[in-house]
Amino acid sequence: MPDGIVVESAEYVPASTRRIASLTAGATIDPPGPWPGDTDVEGLAHPNNTLAWGVPGVDLGANTDHDGKLFFFFGDVPPENYDLVAYATDGYPEPTGIRLTPLLRPDGHFDPFQIRFAAGAPARAPGRDQTPTGAFSYRGRLYVFATANAPDGHYGSFLTRAVDPSRSPVYDKLFELHPKFSQVAPCCVQNSTIEGLPSSEGDGLIMFGDDHFLGVYLAWMPLFADRDPSPTEIRYWAGGGQWSTDADSAQRLFSKSTWTSISTGRVKELGVWMLLNQTAVVSPDNSVTAAEGARGRIVARIAGTPWDIAHASEVVIFDPQRDDPEGHYLVRPGGFAYGGYLLNRYTRWEDKTQIVTIWYLLSPFKPYQVQLMRSQIRVRAQFIGTFGRTPPDYRPFWLYAVTGGGDLMWYRKESSSASWQGPVKVGTGWGSFKTIVPAGGNSLYGITPDGVLKWYRHDGFNDGSPTWHGPVDVGTGWQDFTKVFSGSDGILYAIQADGTLLWYRHYGFADGDGANTWDGPKTVGSGWSGFTHVFSMGRGIIYAVAPDGTLFWYHHQGFATGAPSWSGPQDVASGWNVFRDIVPVGNGIIIGAKPDGTVFWHKHLDYEIGRTVGRGRSRLDVPIAAHWDGPVQIANGWQGWRAIIGLLPTT
Repeated sequence: MPDGIVVESAEYVPASTRRIASLTAGATIDPPGPWPGDTDVEGLAHPNNTLAWGVPGVDLGANTDHDGKLFFFFGDVPPENYDLVAYATDGYPEPTGIRLTPLLRPDGHFDPFQIRFAAGAPARAPGRDQTPTGAFSYRGRLYVFATANAPDGHYGSFLTRAVDPSRSPVYDKLFELHPKFSQVAPCCVQNSTIEGLPSSEGDGLIMFGDDHFLGVYLAWMPLFADRDPSPTEIRYWAGGGQWSTDADSAQRLFSKSTWTSISTGRVKELGVWMLLNQTAVVSPDNSVTAAEGARGRIVARIAGTPWDIAHASEVVIFDPQRDDPEGHYLVRPGGFAYGGYLLNRYTRWEDKTQIVTIWYLLSPFKPYQVQLMRSQIRVRAQFIGTFGRTPPDYRPFWLYAVTGGGDLMWYRKESSSASWQGPVKVGTGWGSFKTIVPAGGNSLYGITPDGVLKWYRHDGFNDGSPTWHGPVDVGTGWQDFTKVFSGSDGILYAIQADGTLLWYRHYGFADGDGANTWDGPKTVGSGWSGFTHVFSMGRGIIYAVAPDGTLFWYHHQGFATGAPSWSGPQDVASGWNVFRDIVPVGNGIIIGAKPDGTVFWHKHLDYEIGRTVGRGRSRLDVPIAAHWDGPVQIANGWQGWRAIIGLLPTT
């Protein structure tokens, strides 16, 4: 979604806050002793026994997605007050929480986050009240912002880069940040999608910063595929649409009177920004009064641009008096709410209700364990920019086409007013595959005639550069299926000749890890042999085209685990037998290519629920019903391709 968005209102959905689980568990520091058995004080299951890792208690939890894993950077673990690092691959955080894989030493004890301040120097684990504060991933590199004492003893906020994040907690220091950015909440962006940034070229990093006790600030810096960021390229928001190279000119977005954790994210479908922070006034020794503990909240601010966060109203997503009046998981006195870290991987937007569901972490201090929470906010936004709400300007999408000679051609389309980028030749030899399907993100699978499943990752997908990882052989025996299609996030569905639908999940889809990272096959359905096309939007949303052109919608509710739970079918359109190729690109957008080479864009507005009661079915040869946008012709001359493939966004 392009810029030009004004948030008209953002309101908490009553009674929507729920604690899903204690993400960490095993023991509490105050009150002492473990929560009994496998459940906690409210009877919720513990997804992780962190005590077995030498973690009796912990807080915070800055996080980011990297190579298909959700990396967590937690806070102080007593008694040494070192910081826990773990990751997860769960596609959905409910019903029992997220399973963590910690980085461990050979003795089974957690291996703490460490910073190497100079080449050849020993890595150092930050001490008490020195923790990771934010993280981001870019072009295969994982970066963490962290506070620490440098070797000369001074306290600072540093940007660090991972050495080998899945195996080692050691991070190399890149540079120190200005004190206004003691806590950093980062978010990667494509610069051209946000009008008003210092540059419209390439990619960049939005950084919200907390100066520890006075206010929250904003900065931006460019990101590059071939090198790390540089502190000399940071630009600070100075207000009035101006950016400055001088950090002293940075204008405070909003004031506060306490230290706060901050985290940020975007509601992709709307393009709006969200920032979480806490309100409890914390003294310099990290204590709170009983009154502050009782009234301290976690709040969200939602705005159309990063700088409009300055004027956004607070939406209370956690209030201890409202959401935990008995003090079950925020014990009072002494406990207080902090560490509100968004889990952007799981954020969900429902267009019909205008509700965004967020999952986030909460640290109550008493008990000293990290809680997994869920809340909902109703957001009403007005689109005021040059882009309308109709096709095809929701977001960029990427298509690949295989020529008769086997060359792989790359295309990107940005908006209705933009020309196609491409074709750009990004590979050769792709005509040898029986089937090519997306894996999720910028990864692809190719199936050879003898059934070998090969993995590729197009690192140059954003600009069409021919930069790849792979091929890697990640499976065999795929030659006998009548159809194979992707459910994104490494999920593959395969249809046998008798109509049996099988589910597989490749947890190594982002980095090409092989045989030991698969789950399945699991039988999840039958009767799927009669369709001419079957494809998925991801997150279990599956479409099937019958020979008469009827488009059926299904929801595989067990998509994350392979459980055979479904809703549907619903017939949501007709006339879809006119297409030779049907290509989903995510978020309800479907590309259809006819035999004459004309290509059409459609958006199923109800793609998450199938069909809205009271709305008619859409035909392609008559005016469309309200629950579809399109068809809109976006190309012609595409009749010569062997195959057309679209990238599917990950969840």
